[in-house]
Amino acid sequence: MSMTIIDVVECKYPGQINLGNVSFRKPENEILINEWNVPNVERPSELELEAEIPQYQRQFDVETFKSDIDRKVNDLLLSTAQSRGYSSVNSIISYAVSSNIQWKAEADAFVAWRDKVWEHVYIEYMAIDAGGDIPDEDAFMASLPKIIWPGA
Repeated sequence: MSMTIIDVVECKYPGQINLGNVSFRKPENEILINEWNVPNVERPSELELEAEIPQYQRQFDVETFKSDIDRKVNDLLLSTAQSRGYSSVNSIISYAVSSNIQWKAEADAFVAWRDKVWEHVYIEYMAIDAGGDIPDEDAFMASLPKIIWPGA
């Protein structure tokens, strides 16, 4: 994804756009600062912000990767629960205390798998945060542990 001065502002001054302290307008394929009220920070020019893109590119790429992976993992968890007839992740997990042996076994398998998936994700995040390469999202998702359902 291509970084813009909006992304630089979000990296450099987190939350200021959401607070309404910074706004932009986008005439004819340009991005211009419309409003700047960041406390104790003089308004930069668009050129100054563009010049900072290389400095913030990795941070942007890491944040984008993590956000995308978090969403994809949550989608995977949901679709996996639904593949067994459960309406949600919370629904399948609630059966961990079920008196029905099959449902309890499915819930236990799901919880163990979910934990392995997130452990894998967070280990990768730590490696990236330490300066490691940002993997391809599809390859990363394919590398996640696979669930083993009881009786399979």
